[in-house]
Amino acid sequence: MRFLLVCIVALLLSGCLSQPDCPGPASNMAQISFKNNRSGKAQAIDISMLEFGSKYFLTADSVSSVSIPVNPFTTETTFIINYTAILKSLANIDSTVTKRDTITVGYSVQNIIVSTDCGAYLLCKDLLLKYSSFKNEAKLVNNQLSTRATVNITIKL
Repeated sequence: MRFLLVCIVALLLSGCLSQPDCPGPASNMAQISFKNNRSGKAQAIDISMLEFGSKYFLTADSVSSVSIPVNPFTTETTFIINYTAILKSLANIDSTVTKRDTITVGYSVQNIIVSTDCGAYLLCKDLLLKYSSFKNEAKLVNNQLSTRATVNITIKL
């Protein structure tokens, strides 16, 4: 009797696993965090335009971090950021700086087939920082791309 009950429960539970969880393209996101060069704390900047590949995003948001998708059809992506930052000088005088900087990241791309229902998925991994035109340090802190709020690159302004 117990054996029959266990078999019925196993059969019912196996039906719950028939639909796979298909990953979305949003899981290949690079998160860039901006920090104040002197204090090391989050530094808000006003991004006027964000460009990568042939895509342009106009924005007026004041942010201290930004998540940007990498191109899964190549092994590197270049981001161009037009921004305005309010920086404090040594004499505690605020100054506004409007700049255009570039950052290039490289990564490997792996083709994964999750299931026949999901099809192929291009997973970008092993992120590395190839180039940065930012005046101060740009540092790779996490080489795994994801959808979570994990910071991949910190840039000191």
